[in-house]
Amino acid sequence: MGARLDIEGFFSYAHNDNIHSCLSKLKSDLCDEYRFVTGSTLNLYIDEQRLSWGDRWKENIRSEIDGSYFFIPVLSPNYFSSGNCIKELKQYLEKARRIEARELLLPLYLSDVRDDSLGLELDDELINEVLGYQYCDIRSIRFCERGSAEYNKTLNKAVLDLARANQKLFLRSRDEVEGQLSNWEGKQLESEEKASRDLGKAQENRSATAEADTGSKDDQRYLLDDNVEFNEVVDKLSGDLTDISACITAIGNITNTHSEHMGRAKSLRPNEALALVAAYASELQPEADSYSRLANQYLAHTNEADVLIPSVATALRMAKGTSSKTLSDFEELIESAKTARTQMLGFRGSLDGAKRLSRVLYKPLSLVEIATSICLEAIETTIDWEIYFS
Repeated sequence: MGARLDIEGFFSYAHNDNIHSCLSKLKSDLCDEYRFVTGSTLNLYIDEQRLSWGDRWKENIRSEIDGSYFFIPVLSPNYFSSGNCIKELKQYLEKARRIEARELLLPLYLSDVRDDSLGLELDDELINEVLGYQYCDIRSIRFCERGSAEYNKTLNKAVLDLARANQKLFLRSRDEVEGQLSNWEGKQLESEEKASRDLGKAQENRSATAEADTGSKDDQRYLLDDNVEFNEVVDKLSGDLTDISACITAIGNITNTHSEHMGRAKSLRPNEALALVAAYASELQPEADSYSRLANQYLAHTNEADVLIPSVATALRMAKGTSSKTLSDFEELIESAKTARTQMLGFRGSLDGAKRLSRVLYKPLSLVEIATSICLEAIETTIDWEIYFS
């Protein structure tokens, strides 16, 4: 599969070289030739568009998978004598090095900058670094007529270099994202399997506890001891629900933030869309892990309290008519559980369909879905305790 060929870039030149608008015309001719060769669009921005484009470029660079914004400096003595041009060039060189994307820099060599006989006082180190990139030699274009065969051949070579660089970046980005997908897939599968095992184990423990209660009605439990232990577990359960609610809110905020970016995915290249999804998954993953841990902790505390409930209910009935902190804490816990159930049902519905966007997103969202099921299982158990006090 090839890259989508519509691309954008910044056309950087020294104003003193734009004699009779020759470089403005060159920019226009490059865009026309690119459209002719590829059937796609090349948008080259110049300095009157610099501010708006620069903001978009900086944002895209930070994604570290930049397959769309190229920097095309037109090299000449005037260019290396311009403070603004040098500043732009150095800034882009540094960022291209940092993300290891040399293909993003495509110099056009307009006029000799290495002729010692001219006594040029230029930054040789910077010149050598730039000419170490793959550049297109267009020095002959100054001596031929616009539209001539030689002029068009030079244009064609520059355009082919640009299209091939874009394809190379696309393949590199795709390989990087697919590598991340495979890596995350293995980690998420392990987390998902662990969560499923924990849920199954918790359900088995609960069934075993119920059978034990049925078969040992004559067993004597210690009411005061159970009451104290139950109060401690209720505090843990209340803390669990508070932490879980905060975690759900955090996941919702992350989802809402990235949903704005995801809305642009249809207009992007596949590698750019995957980069957005990967960023979403990367930010979501720690919260999904935390949510899974809290869900299993909450279920364990619920099972612990479930064993104590019959004895605690007996103690409360014996103390009927007296004020009981245990009873008030219990009633507050039940209300918190009902509130959490409503929140989780809405939360689960809001994520439906999102995990189908990509494998990398499917895994953390599946972990969130399993954690929600575990929480709802524990919440239903908590709410069922009301029958003991009705």
